[in-house]
Amino acid sequence: MAQLSGPRQIYNIDTLRVDTSQENPLGAVGYDINGWEWVYAQGTASVSQGVWVVLDENFSSTLLQANKVGPVAVAATAVVVGEYSWFQRTGVVWANTDTISADSSLYIDGTAGRVDDLSVSGDLIIGAYSMTDAVSNKATCYISYPHVSNDIGGGAGGINGPASSTDNAAVRWDGAGGLTIQDSGIIIDDSNNVSGIGSATVQTLTAGTAVISSGTITGITDLAVADGGTGASSAANARTNLGLVIGTDVQAFDAQLVDVAGLTPSGSTFIIGDGSNFISHGAAAVRGDLGLVIGTDVQAYDAQLADVSGLTPSGSTFIIGDGVNFISHGAAAVRGDLGLVIGTNVQAWDNDLDDLAALTHSGSAMLISNGTDWLAQGTAAIKNSVDIADRHIKISSQNSSTAYTLVLNDDHSLVEVGTALGYRIVIPANASVPFITGTRIAIRQTGVGTVIVGTASGATVQSQGTAYTTGGQYAMAMLHKVASDTWALEGNVV
Repeated sequence: MAQLSGPRQIYNIDTLRVDTSQENPLGAVGYDINGWEWVYAQGTASVSQGVWVVLDENFSSTLLQANKVGPVAVAATAVVVGEYSWFQRTGVVWANTDTISADSSLYIDGTAGRVDDLSVSGDLIIGAYSMTDAVSNKATCYISYPHVSNDIGGGAGGINGPASSTDNAAVRWDGAGGLTIQDSGIIIDDSNNVSGIGSATVQTLTAGTAVISSGTITGITDLAVADGGTGASSAANARTNLGLVIGTDVQAFDAQLVDVAGLTPSGSTFIIGDGSNFISHGAAAVRGDLGLVIGTDVQAYDAQLADVSGLTPSGSTFIIGDGVNFISHGAAAVRGDLGLVIGTNVQAWDNDLDDLAALTHSGSAMLISNGTDWLAQGTAAIKNSVDIADRHIKISSQNSSTAYTLVLNDDHSLVEVGTALGYRIVIPANASVPFITGTRIAIRQTGVGTVIVGTASGATVQSQGTAYTTGGQYAMAMLHKVASDTWALEGNVV
């Protein structure tokens, strides 16, 4: 159960309240202490806690079912025809579902008033997803103004496609209804080459290049060069037309080419000129020609190099001499070779040292233990820790926004709020702001706008009778931290 805040006519209304007569404007909006939005609407048959409904333009509800369209909300309690209540449309809800999995998109289920994670064309609930697996047909879901449009294109509503497709396959319609797409046999690769065409009717080719890979062209004499032919019926004329005249356009006979043609490509031979002709040289001769004589110009075989070449470069290995050969050592062995054995020669990893390494040397920060880890704390927190608190009370004025999250410096402070509208004081979790247990913070409403005390996720505030709001202008309240993430609130609160 939560209390709503918002316009004065719906202020402090229980979200579980059911009215037998209309008590608020239909469509009125309210927000609970979590900031989640609720809307005032009419009930309908079979509405119970966790049921999904669709709201019309008059804010009358109907059970969510196949092909329904419009804004969607979730009922917090049973509210039937002729009754009125609040329906949630943002935040976390415990709602009716089929058997679903966490982190799933949600669709309209076959059972009215609940959802499923089974994809249904046109029935996707936009702005809703599951946070947990379903348990006994209920699951935790997150909603943000959920709605169903039932309009994703295609013929009579919705496009269906295959579960998988062929890479680069062209898409075609299956049937005349405009509802189903599937792969065709035509493939357009990443270079825009097309294959898989069985036959084609062509009226006119106005651009591009046509490639004929097989077959015979008949009925054409001296096909022009511009049309892909030679424009000639003889080889000589064809060469002329194609710009392949021997001795002009292409290489004529050459004696040096005859030399090369007469050589035998035996193993490890190279073609080299001797000043008159091209001849072949073996490997040894070529090494001399190139100035690469082994043992003179380049490194000859060496046993130590052979040792190194025989090693396997496995992860974190080093090459080291054993007095006879080069061998490989792993990291642990090398640490021993270097006199760096962890825990003997050098410091082993330690959680406390890791804490210290992660700290920042900020001004006036001191090192202190919380019983588990080392922390850096400022002077205010340190004084709290050793009970040396300042004897005066700091005053912190917060008037420039609609909410303020407490910080360490607010310990032993008076937080004054002087706005005309409602203001929210947020208590952070200990994990984000580690107030010392015993911390005291005073709150004073100096304006006409009331101050609501709330918590961030992980923190809890206790107050008699669930009173969390200052009683009026100049009302004061006091916060006490009584445990790691537990605070007590007292004073002029309602």
